[in-house]
Amino acid sequence: MSKVSVIIAAYNVENTIANALESVIAQTLDDIEIIVIDDCSTDNTSQILAEYEKKDARIKIIKHDSNKSLMQVRKTGVEAATGEYIMFLDGDDSLISDACEKAYHAIDKASSDVLQFDANIVFEAQKEENKEIEGALNESLKPMDTPIQVSGKGGLLAAKETIVFTIWNKIYKRTLCQEVVAQIPNEYVNMSEDVMFGYLAQYYASSYASIKNHLYNYSYGNGMSTANELSQKQLEATAKNAYVFQYLKEWTQKQGAAAECQSGLDQVFQQVFYYICDTFFKKAAKVQRNSLIEAVNAYCDVEDIVIAFSNYMHDQRVAKELCSVELSKLDLFAHKKKEIKTVGVFYFRLFNGGIENVISSLSTIWVDHGYEMVLFTDKEPNENDYPLHPAVKRVVLPEMTDEKPETQKKRIQAFRKALIDNHVDVMVYNAWTNPHLVLDQMIVKSCGISLIIHTHNLFCCETDNETPWISYRYSSLNQTYALADSIVTLTDVDTAWWQALGIRTFKTVNPIQLPLSTEPSKLNGNSVLLVARIGWEKNIIDALKIIQKVHQVIPDATLTVLGKGDDPTYVRSVYKYIEDHEMKDYVNMAGFDTNVLPYYQKADILLSTAKFEGFGLALLESKICGMPMVCYELPNLDITKDGRGMRVIEQGNVDAAADAIIEILRNDELKKQLGQKARESAHDYCSIDLGKHWETIFNKTLLPKEPPIPLSQRTPLEAAICIAVEHYSTGLYKHVTTRAPQVYDNSAATEALHQLSRISRSESYRLGLVLTYIPRKLKQLLKKILRR
Repeated sequence: MSKVSVIIAAYNVENTIANALESVIAQTLDDIEIIVIDDCSTDNTSQILAEYEKKDARIKIIKHDSNKSLMQVRKTGVEAATGEYIMFLDGDDSLISDACEKAYHAIDKASSDVLQFDANIVFEAQKEENKEIEGALNESLKPMDTPIQVSGKGGLLAAKETIVFTIWNKIYKRTLCQEVVAQIPNEYVNMSEDVMFGYLAQYYASSYASIKNHLYNYSYGNGMSTANELSQKQLEATAKNAYVFQYLKEWTQKQGAAAECQSGLDQVFQQVFYYICDTFFKKAAKVQRNSLIEAVNAYCDVEDIVIAFSNYMHDQRVAKELCSVELSKLDLFAHKKKEIKTVGVFYFRLFNGGIENVISSLSTIWVDHGYEMVLFTDKEPNENDYPLHPAVKRVVLPEMTDEKPETQKKRIQAFRKALIDNHVDVMVYNAWTNPHLVLDQMIVKSCGISLIIHTHNLFCCETDNETPWISYRYSSLNQTYALADSIVTLTDVDTAWWQALGIRTFKTVNPIQLPLSTEPSKLNGNSVLLVARIGWEKNIIDALKIIQKVHQVIPDATLTVLGKGDDPTYVRSVYKYIEDHEMKDYVNMAGFDTNVLPYYQKADILLSTAKFEGFGLALLESKICGMPMVCYELPNLDITKDGRGMRVIEQGNVDAAADAIIEILRNDELKKQLGQKARESAHDYCSIDLGKHWETIFNKTLLPKEPPIPLSQRTPLEAAICIAVEHYSTGLYKHVTTRAPQVYDNSAATEALHQLSRISRSESYRLGLVLTYIPRKLKQLLKKILRR
């Protein structure tokens, strides 16, 4: 028995196999066997091997009668090996002269199942990015500092430490390798074969050790090129990455060790699917993408594809080619419904907000119009919910509390099952800026269901947010929305914006629960009403400042604030302002109430200090109740354009708003005139048949989308908007990742992003097996940094 068996994989390596063999023949450890598996080479590799077999009796050549893939090569080699330990070498790499000797003595001394060593990265061509790539590779392939000893199911996979799956930077006990290959299927796998072998080896191994010696020369630069179109063989090889994950997942379940090995399975998932996504977006021609995903789907669940795309697009935020437009062209995400019978609706909850109120009203309108409706929420029903039509079914989904694959998969499986079981034909998605919108869009579309995103606010309302990532997300929503079949807006301004960006857009109005016959306010007092959620965007403290000034002139003037807050910090600041300025006697914080009519009927003026609004439902309800209004200027709102029944004040001008309220309250005739004009202007909105209106939206959403008009053929204004948005979004992304030290320490994030960017453009598919380990680590690092 030899001390070490060196297994060499050889397939069409006529230019490098001699160097590989020479490096093994010259090993300082003489007691080795050299097993070369010729995987049916078609060049001069076989002849070169035959010559070396004659020169050295330690060399044993095994030739496959057909090309069986690298995974089967390794399996053949292990089955033929007789050494105490096994090392692996690829035909275009080489070993340091004392590699076998040092590895053998180290693993023998440690009495370990697996021992890892360092490697040298050898570049075929000198390029500017080589240094960065080498640094990233060395970091990802660095051996663990301390030995690991485990017991029980899952072996090293159950350990807290993460060990990279690469084969060639380790030495193994032969008996361990034999256990591994006994579980390797007779399947052609030429990518992620390291992942399969490494995973199984870590499952069976109970001990790990390492040395810092550089014993292996890894050749960087061979493999899949970035040609305009991949061969069918390359596409199938890419799809087989999914097979590796699915096989290992099912195999682990059969062993009854899924819980113990979950982190290992997550590692496999990240590696194999990152490579699939990278190939889809960066290497496969557009005409090949459907075929690639169909091939992938043959090996794995749709849920896996959805998670993979969602994670990949999240990591690669601003790359133009990663736009949802490309996913919208996939058959996997094409809507397959011919008519709309059941409407699905999603929002986080059903209480404390205008969107929730709209959903409540629409439930009755849609059911009365003949549709079935299913409401999907993240929150359980509670006593503060707005009422739903009794025929509406409600489904509570698993909430996305984190971005772990198991969390994502629970949501995907539950969401898809509910959509299919309830025969949903169209989804009206109301959480229009949800951080998980990309994931939820793909869930809906993967079920063949049409998707409408219902926007409820000004298109750019959060681009001035103090949190850079939120501001960036708003600036790039047009890319996210490309996967939807249409979006719905509430104003002419928003409609014009999204249409200019090439998105199919329909305008609607929010349903009004109050009929025109509603008893109007008597307008016989000095009561001011503000109906709004207590949030920074509603500018509640400005409203308090305004009523302070009014109260100084009209001592019996009062302010009622009808609404509840979600941000405890802001809510506390509001109450603190009231207390500090001794306003409790004339400011009533009424909280949340679904029955708003009595408040309108008792009030004399509606005050609105919002920074932005999507529709202005409170304004319309106050018009129906014949109330004068004083509101900050909201130029996007259709409802304020004619100014009937209201005084429109410049944003932030507290004095002018107070003066307007004082003027109205002091002049009963003016108060009644404004109230009458307000009530008259409400007719334009209350005359719309929303049942028929939504039927039209549904039917038009089912129609195929028109191909996008080239930017050069758009109107000058539309072209200007598109160009500005792209540059603004890209610039904002760069700002938050590289130029915002006042927000967070970005040095590590910048370095990680640069490494990832360089590596992702690599021409080597073999490197993908190693480098897909890196993005997962970088992702973890970025999340910690960017969420500070």
